[in-house]
This record gives sequence, structure tokens and C-alpha cells, in this order.
Amino acid sequence: MALTQGASDRYHVDTWLEQMSDAGEPMIRGTFDAYGQGADRYRVRHSILAVAAVIEQEANRIAPSFVREQGKVGVEILPVSVWGREDHRVRVTFTGRDGERRDVRVVGAGTARWTVAAVQLACRRLERSHPADQRPFAVMHS
Repeated sequence: MALTQGASDRYHVDTWLEQMSDAGEPMIRGTFDAYGQGADRYRVRHSILAVAAVIEQEANRIAPSFVREQGKVGVEILPVSVWGREDHRVRVTFTGRDGERRDVRVVGAGTARWTVAAVQLACRRLERSHPADQRPFAVMHS
């Protein structure tokens, strides 16, 4: 189990991560496994990466034409090593005609605003497309 420290200094199971074996395969460990046995390596679950890719695809599909003409919307999961204690695990990017991918915080204000709006709308649309008890997209913006 991947334990992370929350804002209240309490540890909780991090559902974005899965433990890896020494061979690089995902592992499911029990709560009562012996301490110190097994790998202490974790990675972002493939399902989380897939959700980010689906949101990115939908955001590019619904972005205004003037945004699409300028470049491509990106949604990426940040590396675990930079997560820290904050909830910032996802970054919205914009790749312009020059091919350079940039965080939306450093692109023009208008482009950033419409890029973020497209991502938010994509999340809402994809969330509404699933029954309330099966919302894989809710994890991305909760």
C-alpha cells in the first residue's frame, strides 16, 4: 500500500499509486504483510494515466477552433517525486505551433483561459457520461 501524508499530518492510502515488485510488475499487498519485505517502489496507476489521456483527447475535441488552430491542449500527471503535501498532481499544458509544451500558467492569458475551460468542460462531460457509482473521471478534479 502506498501511504501518503495528508494535510492533517495523518497518513492515508493513496489510490493514485500502486506498489511495484522487483520485476517491475504491479503488486497487491495485504495490510498485514511483514514490514520491510517486498519492494518499496510505487508508480502512478495506469488507470489514472488513461483518465488523463481521455480528458486530454476530449478537451482537444471540444476546444474552440481558435485554440485548436494555435496548438494542442495537454493533460499530464506530474511525477510522484514532485507531489509533496499539496493536491497538485495534474498539470494542464499547451503545445503551440513551435512544438514546445508549456504549462498554461506561462502561456498567454486568453489561450490559458480557453485551454483550462476546455479541460474543465471535458471533465464535466465525461463525468456525466458515467453512472454516479462508476465515475472514473471524478478523481481528476476532486
